[in-house]
Amino acid sequence: MSILSSSCDPSTGLTCLACRVVFATGELQKEHYRTDWHRYNLKRKIVGLPPVTLSQFDDKVAFFNGQAAVESEAAVQSDLYCNSCRKHFQSSKAFDNHLASKKHKEKTAKAKENVSIPRKDSKRVKVAQSQDKLSEIEEETVLPLDGALSDEFDDDDSEGWVTDHGTDDEDEYEYDESKVTYILPSDISPLF
Repeated sequence: MSILSSSCDPSTGLTCLACRVVFATGELQKEHYRTDWHRYNLKRKIVGLPPVTLSQFDDKVAFFNGQAAVESEAAVQSDLYCNSCRKHFQSSKAFDNHLASKKHKEKTAKAKENVSIPRKDSKRVKVAQSQDKLSEIEEETVLPLDGALSDEFDDDDSEGWVTDHGTDDEDEYEYDESKVTYILPSDISPLF
C-alpha cells in the first residue's frame, strides 16, 4: 500500500494530520484510517508526542513481536516442571524425555498408590483431631476466676529469685534537667 506520495498536492484535503501524510485518493485515506499505524499516531498525538513514520512503526512492531516470541518461549519453559518428581527442565525435549522415563513413571505410580484419602478429607480429620485435643487440654487446665493461682501452680524453684519489690532504688536515680530537650508543638509536623 503506497500511502505517501510526493507528487500529491496537500491542498486536495486528502491528508492525515496525525501521521503527516498525503493521499492520492479518498479510498487510500479511508484505508489508512483503519490501520494500526494511524491509531498509534493518534495516541501519540493525544499525549503530545510527534508522529512516527511507517518504517519506524514497522520496526517497533517487529521488535515487539520478537519480544513476544521470547516471552512466550519463557512461559513455555516455566511450564517445564514435573510435580511428581519435583524437577525443572530447561528444554521441552528434556521434559518429554523425562516424562517417558522409567523413573518418572515409577514415581507417579507410587504417588497414586499413596493417595488413599483425598487431601481435603485428611485436612478435615486433622482439624477434628486437633480440636478434640484442644478441648481436652482446656478441660484439664481451668484457672480460678479471681486471678489468684492455686498452690499446685506455685513453683518451689523461685526461692533464688531476686526481686526489687519494697526497695527504694527509684530514689537513687538523679536526673540532670539541663540535658532535657523540650519539644514544642510547632516542632512536630502534622500527619495529614
